[in-house]
Amino acid sequence: MGGRISINNINYIPVGVLFKPDPVSPGSFPNCSLGKAGTTDGKDPNPGQNCSYGGDTFYCQGTASTTCITGAPPSNAIPDFRSWGYNALYLARHGGYSNYNGLLVQWIKQTGPAVFNVNYTWSHTLGTRIGDNDNGQGSGAALDAFNLRNNYGTLAFDRRHIFNAAYVINLPTPVHHNLFGEEVVNGWKLSGTMQYQSGPPLQPLTGTGLNPSYAGGVNNQSILGTDGIALEPILTCNPAKGLQSGQYFNPNCFQEPSTRGQNGPLIWPNVTGPSYFGGDLGMYKDFKVRESQKLQFRFTAFNFLNHPNRQFGLSDDINLRFSTPGGGNTNLDIRLATEPSRSLLSTCSSSSRTNFPWQGWMAQAIPPSF
Repeated sequence: MGGRISINNINYIPVGVLFKPDPVSPGSFPNCSLGKAGTTDGKDPNPGQNCSYGGDTFYCQGTASTTCITGAPPSNAIPDFRSWGYNALYLARHGGYSNYNGLLVQWIKQTGPAVFNVNYTWSHTLGTRIGDNDNGQGSGAALDAFNLRNNYGTLAFDRRHIFNAAYVINLPTPVHHNLFGEEVVNGWKLSGTMQYQSGPPLQPLTGTGLNPSYAGGVNNQSILGTDGIALEPILTCNPAKGLQSGQYFNPNCFQEPSTRGQNGPLIWPNVTGPSYFGGDLGMYKDFKVRESQKLQFRFTAFNFLNHPNRQFGLSDDINLRFSTPGGGNTNLDIRLATEPSRSLLSTCSSSSRTNFPWQGWMAQAIPPSF
């Protein structure tokens, strides 16, 4: 992955530069001791050079030699490839931008034996994922430090569909001409809420996308020659399409990059996680104690339908794992479950309160309002 990408850092290694010879001249560091021919000074893989790696080519695809090194450059050679040396150079800028598209439909009834407020919102929150903002968990990790536009996509706090309902219903008064029965049976009110929210986008909520782990030292530097662009899996199909029952995405669509210069798409198709559904129900009645005081009895059931809401993260079920360059995902916890008892990502783990949903009753003395 090459570490977290910061949009404010203007000193990342340009794309492909790590595949070129180290541009620093050998012996250019006066504070280093010069090694002798045929020996190594302990800081340079090549003998007879003065603490720099000038002329060395890393990730070399030719015949390995003292100047053609197949491995990664050591950390103290990385600044040689940057435009301004050093490691990071931060410049505060105000380039981030976002767009919100939404439709709100609301139905309100405020008179009669039943009153309610029902609303539905369709929305799409788009913007640049820059990984640094003050809105909750953030907009999503930055993916490209060189081109801000390449970070534009669905943001982490996007919720496409939201439905809410709140209601109070005056129950019938079936008892008449019986003072005790009228006080006990009549006058009850039923109240409740209902909520539905579609699932969140998974890519911006899981690092650069399902927290991929690559095999064989593969990272953005070895494939892209830069540390300023996130290395993304190759998509062999649309992971949001053709899903089986219980799946939220197809884990077989992801492949580890293996070809130099080839990266997967920075912005994936919209893959969403589990939705949320819940409802509470209550029934209450006010009993007059005296002219200036009344007593309210309220019975409340939280999650009265006892509906389980599925979730990720109960095990290693949200992370892509690759074992061979060019191969597919090998994390068993993220593949489609074959055993019904296993809680895996593709079928999604479940978590819910399974006790009887009625939580009890509450009696409350309410002073008069003036």
